[in-house]
Amino acid sequence: MKIIRFLTQEGQVLFGVPTGPAITEANVIQGDLFGDYEVTDRVVGVDRLLAPWVGPLLGIGCNYKRLATHLGVDFPPYPVLYFSLPNAINDPGAPVYLPRTLSHESTKYEGELVVVIGKKAKNVSPERALDIVFGYSIGNDVCTGQWQGKNVGGQWAKGKGFDGYKPLGPAIVTADEIPDPNQLRIVTKLNDDLVQDESTSDMIHDVRACISFLSQGHTLMPGDLIYTGTPFGTPGCHEKARMLRAGDVVSVSIDPIGTLTNPIEDEPESAATA
Repeated sequence: MKIIRFLTQEGQVLFGVPTGPAITEANVIQGDLFGDYEVTDRVVGVDRLLAPWVGPLLGIGCNYKRLATHLGVDFPPYPVLYFSLPNAINDPGAPVYLPRTLSHESTKYEGELVVVIGKKAKNVSPERALDIVFGYSIGNDVCTGQWQGKNVGGQWAKGKGFDGYKPLGPAIVTADEIPDPNQLRIVTKLNDDLVQDESTSDMIHDVRACISFLSQGHTLMPGDLIYTGTPFGTPGCHEKARMLRAGDVVSVSIDPIGTLTNPIEDEPESAATA
């Protein structure tokens, strides 16, 4: 089942199941998305798609063999983890703003499969890891190189965690429709150029391994989001793969989830709050 979160013309925020591929209407979901819920007969219009969930974000870096080999990086023995705050989550179609007060010349797109955790769990084995998955979505793990890595003490969180740097959507597809998350194709376009066209089968640590590792000593909660890493095709991998600039549009597609599209813009002065 495909689940969306959306804004109605009356300003209500609802969860629903689209009535068709165009996602103009949806059957409203009532109840707890990670508990007891039902898909009702009530159909309402979709005014604007929102990120299908907003919650804590756990990101995995350096998780694809071909990309790591291209970069000359040893395969990490464990998944490489960073955390990000919910304010980084962004809606489908919404602008990703390049930060006005910080340099951002090395800002990258990174198309990714996102895991949505559905059950509270700790110390899960790889064999049971998919049992706690609610569903899957698409993410664009936007990051600015000046503010991660060696320039800032080796950490990744700052350059990956700016407001709106984690577009998510357009929907969550429930786990029953994706029995093997490591047999999916990730396609990313930068404007009209195809820049990523890879399979999740190329992961160094597959989805089961990532979930299991993250749950060791750390309780995963319903609604936790795991961005599972990006494949070959990021800036520098080939001639069409370049850094982002204002005016670009990035689209990430994973079948059967859909396509996540976001424009890149300079942060307006109105974004300042103090």
